[in-house]
Amino acid sequence: MNKSREKEGRKRKMRRTVLILFLIFTFLSILNAKPVMGSLPVHNIDTGLDYATIQAAIDAPETLEGHTITVDAGTYLENVVVYKNQLKIIGQNPTNTVIDSMGTGEVVYITANNVEVSGFTLKNGWTGVYIDHASNNIFVGNTITINWEYGIYLDYSSNNVFWANNITQNWKGLFLWYSSNNRVYHNNFVNNIQVDSATSSNTWDDGYPSAGNFWSDYTGGDANGDGIGDTPYVIDANDKDNYPLINQWIPPDIAITDVKTSKTVVGQGYPLYINVTVQNQGNKIEGFNLAVYAGVSIIETQSITLLGGTTIIRTFTWATTNYAKATYVISAYTNPLSGETDQQDNSYTDGMVTVAMKGDINADGIVNILDLAITGIAYGSTPNEPRWNPNTDINDDDFIDIYDLAIIARNYGKRDP
Repeated sequence: MNKSREKEGRKRKMRRTVLILFLIFTFLSILNAKPVMGSLPVHNIDTGLDYATIQAAIDAPETLEGHTITVDAGTYLENVVVYKNQLKIIGQNPTNTVIDSMGTGEVVYITANNVEVSGFTLKNGWTGVYIDHASNNIFVGNTITINWEYGIYLDYSSNNVFWANNITQNWKGLFLWYSSNNRVYHNNFVNNIQVDSATSSNTWDDGYPSAGNFWSDYTGGDANGDGIGDTPYVIDANDKDNYPLINQWIPPDIAITDVKTSKTVVGQGYPLYINVTVQNQGNKIEGFNLAVYAGVSIIETQSITLLGGTTIIRTFTWATTNYAKATYVISAYTNPLSGETDQQDNSYTDGMVTVAMKGDINADGIVNILDLAITGIAYGSTPNEPRWNPNTDINDDDFIDIYDLAIIARNYGKRDP
């Protein structure tokens, strides 16, 4: 009998030893595991496929006319040729999404129509953008710089739009060869031979007060201080910018910089207040709609008009009566403005808020002594005091008192079904 017990004991020790060794081996394997490579940086939004280069995404047989290609931040050493119509090619941000052709050829060469390119720095080519016998293309929110001959070359190309680009430090900023009816406005032309136009006639401003372009060699004045030059910027006998900008164009940019909720736990039926901080990081007055969400449900939308360079805090009220008891992600969002290239800051997520039973301060599904204890610690406090706990201010009167304890007492012992 004793031998049988000893034998069983040895078996248990062996099993325990094997289990410990297995756990140690597993732990060491995890430590030594090679990290999984992330997804490739270029994405076709319509097909869900990823690519290592922009050209590979364009060339892929799955990429069809009308598709959208997005490009993560990084430097792409390539020459991009766009020959499929109606593509949208969108960089993450021109400050950190760079196409560098390493001193060879065109950075972006387009023979297609209705192509949109935005959010890139295009540099270090013979030409930054070459549009060859193509029309109705849009370049918006790019930096086109340090190209040895031309920033932009239009060759027998019409009805293209160049809007809100920085065209800087190229030999010639823009060359037009038999290319008319193009629109060029809200760009910054800095330290180039700005424009060379041959047998072409184009539009160089967006009227007043929207204005035209910034020209670093403009010498006119601004007597009325409206930010627009008093005299046109003359390009040639056929072309002039009637409303040149005195200062560089800053693209429109609305940024949500903070979202704060008044509580992290709210009793169902009581309101929750959400403060959203928004900045107009452009230099023009902008009107936009700002929406706050609980999960996927819109809590409230407010219309806002904000001067350039200013910040505002708006308060939204979430009436929780018709919301199920659950935990919700609180976020704010504003639609991008026309021409807004930095859209990463158009949304902001604060965190989690739980809608619970009245009196369930810790959201554990029961109103009990723990809720009384939490409220007792904060009892008698007001906002900005060390003991203040906003979750215990059930009735939102900015004072933790007998009325809050009474709500807990009325619901004491209740469980969330």
